[in-house]
Amino acid sequence: MLRQTACVIAALFGLLSEALAESTNTLKGAVDAYTRGVDYFPSKIDIRHAKGFDVAYHGHYKVARVLNPWKDATETFTYVLTQKGTPRPDGYEDAQHIDVPIERYAALSTTYLPHLEAIGAEESLVGLTTASFVYADWILERIADGRTVETGADGGLNRETIVALRPDLVMTYGSGNPAGDAHPKLLEMGITAAINAEFMEGTPLGRAEWMKFTALFFNRETEVEQAFGGIESRYVELSEIGRTARVRPRVFTNMSWHGLWHASGGKSFIAVLLADAGADYVWKDTESERSIPMEFESVLERAQNADVWINTGNWGSRKEAIDADERYALFMAYKKSEMYNHVARVKEHGGNDYWESGVANPHLVLADLIRIFHPESLSDHKLYYYRKLD
Repeated sequence: MLRQTACVIAALFGLLSEALAESTNTLKGAVDAYTRGVDYFPSKIDIRHAKGFDVAYHGHYKVARVLNPWKDATETFTYVLTQKGTPRPDGYEDAQHIDVPIERYAALSTTYLPHLEAIGAEESLVGLTTASFVYADWILERIADGRTVETGADGGLNRETIVALRPDLVMTYGSGNPAGDAHPKLLEMGITAAINAEFMEGTPLGRAEWMKFTALFFNRETEVEQAFGGIESRYVELSEIGRTARVRPRVFTNMSWHGLWHASGGKSFIAVLLADAGADYVWKDTESERSIPMEFESVLERAQNADVWINTGNWGSRKEAIDADERYALFMAYKKSEMYNHVARVKEHGGNDYWESGVANPHLVLADLIRIFHPESLSDHKLYYYRKLD
């Protein structure tokens, strides 16, 4: 009787294991045998915020497209991702064909690195642009012991290093300038490269959702949906606090650089972020989705009496502002010491976590801003990326 019960349990366990296997994607290597009609990607992503990429699933392959790779782009990019162990589909002559899941990955922007941690693919990282930009200890440890090496980027791309790494994929960005972009150079070398255009998105959640684009190449749809779902839920929850705030402090951003002050436009993702944080952004009435170059005097006229000043370049103190230009002391936010910058997490060598993990974690950025603008609404939150400049 006990033996019969054990056999039944074993059979049930086997059926359960088979059902579980059929409900998840293959995370490593090839499938044993290709069967026509089988859905090899039972776990799929759902794109809810990003506008710049899409994906279509076709049983044993998926087609991902980058729709808006850079400003004023007239071209798109298509990637056919075929499950290892299954036949590559015919057609798609203008697409890059990539067997998935990939195992060796290089990133030419630090903002792509948190994607690996979110989906559990840290061991795939074999190359990155430069160590001086890196903040995360797990990446620095890989660099220190040689598991991950510096590749350079754009005009400084080290071709020999890239080729020696044998990456399954190099993720990069584009500007539309073939002379300066790494993408054309990588393709010339026979290296598979994908364009990530997260910076073109108009909302914080749209930018963060590009972690799903990265996950497609690893077959880690389940993992990324879980990771992004938590980020999305917390961001929405926090934005309800910010957008329903009764008092909205007037806020301005950035600083003058080489004679011009580039203010984020009223339709930019920064403007969306500030609105979600319950701020009255001084340039909210402008229609630009990009930055607007302005003279110092024009900024002073509009922002002199603003309550809070954020995102002040690399400044770590108010003194640095005056050392750069004594006119900064004319702003009320300077006089009242209401200046905040995202320099709370910076390594000695210069790696700033805001520029590494901030894009992938907009809920943490939003929490910081609400704590700054409405401290009574989020009193338990300790500033994560930001700190007050003394």
